[in-house]
Amino acid sequence: MKILLAAIILFIAIRLGRRLFGPQLAARSAAKSKKPLKPWQRKLYTVQAFYTVNLKRLFRDRTALFFTFLFPLIFLFVFGSFSKNTGTSFNVAVINQSKSPLAQQYVQEIKSTGKIFKLDKTDDTLAKAKDRMSKSQIDGIIIIPAGFGTSKPGQTHPSGQVQLLYSQNSTSTGQTLTTILQSTLKPLNARYINLQQPFSVSSEASNEKNLTAFDYTFTGLLGFAILGAGIFGPMNVFPELKKMGILLRLHTTPLRTWQYFMSVMIGNAVVGLLSLALML
Repeated sequence: MKILLAAIILFIAIRLGRRLFGPQLAARSAAKSKKPLKPWQRKLYTVQAFYTVNLKRLFRDRTALFFTFLFPLIFLFVFGSFSKNTGTSFNVAVINQSKSPLAQQYVQEIKSTGKIFKLDKTDDTLAKAKDRMSKSQIDGIIIIPAGFGTSKPGQTHPSGQVQLLYSQNSTSTGQTLTTILQSTLKPLNARYINLQQPFSVSSEASNEKNLTAFDYTFTGLLGFAILGAGIFGPMNVFPELKKMGILLRLHTTPLRTWQYFMSVMIGNAVVGLLSLALML
């Protein structure tokens, strides 16, 4: 956004500079042009003149401007919005069959982990949840049985076992959900049983950032913009010029073929760089 704002400010400054100092620069260039040019200078001046003409033709063509600048940006915003790294999350249904306060508290803890579990609020019964899981609309069903959070005879602390239902076609998803659910039960177990673990794991975040899904999408769109500069550039201009008879008229002038193609090549290179800079 900052780069785009800077480009707009630079464009406005260039336009104002041309309005304010354009006549003076034109007078100076006219005075300098009175001097005779050398042969190689005349050839390069011809290339520069046709390069300016090609740029003006592009910026006066709304269709070319759209496909050169706006079309890659539209692709960038559309595909870039779907390629963000949102992390791993699972759509699950929670069926709470227990009326104990501990079960209610555990359900609230599951709801608080919104980045991992996305609860489906439409499934209020086990039958509806199984039907949605068979249609691959949810990844699993978390069942809290009726005796969860209550103390059994001979026990001094409450207990319970959470049940997880998953499709047999998604074994890896079921194993991942089981591991996550076991980690959510660790705080509850630590309240009643103080178990000192002899082995543990320590983690530390490195300062290096990895490539995101948007980075891969962006590089592909950059390649698409480079290809588009060739497809919507000379491949559209040359046939139109041939139909209008302009190329035939240019052939009757002292203009050399390499001068015209060099001017077109430089113009398309500049336009392509402007399009890439706008995307960046």
